[in-house]
Amino acid sequence: MTDAAIDSTPQPPLTVVVNKRMVEAYEIRQGHEWVWFAVSDEPRNHSLVIQGSYGNFVYTWSDPGVPFREFLADLDMHYATKKLAGTDRELDGPATLRAIRDALITLRKEGSLTRGQARDEWDLLPTEIEGDGDFHRWLDHTELDCAHEYAEMKPGPQMRAFMRMYQVFWPAFATALKGS
Repeated sequence: MTDAAIDSTPQPPLTVVVNKRMVEAYEIRQGHEWVWFAVSDEPRNHSLVIQGSYGNFVYTWSDPGVPFREFLADLDMHYATKKLAGTDRELDGPATLRAIRDALITLRKEGSLTRGQARDEWDLLPTEIEGDGDFHRWLDHTELDCAHEYAEMKPGPQMRAFMRMYQVFWPAFATALKGS
């Protein structure tokens, strides 16, 4: 790139806007574990920030459909985990190996694989799948259609931490929300 191609026209400075907001904070402790929940309930900006010994989690809802504190108090673990811990998932090696073996047996019984094809596929399987690398090496060699669909997933570390936090602390948080 030449100097002539660079636009050196001065740009106006960006306007910085600072808004001070009030949040409700709930600190809950149990033994050496702790969680701090911060609830911000603004129009089109209903946020929950969680910090603590289990990690940090945040999500913003534009319109929960009911009063925000009521909405939070009634969240079930699966929905809360999906929103606040995201899609932190990892391959479950033993479950994946079982799924592939079960699929091979089913495909053979249905006649979708010949005896020789089923044997060849069975022989391709590693004795154990310890992670993504083992699974992807198998994927590189298998002839099975849609083989990637046999991957069985389990919650990853962040999701497991959130679920533990939810089980221990969410009931007390929900009770506090209902009392405010």
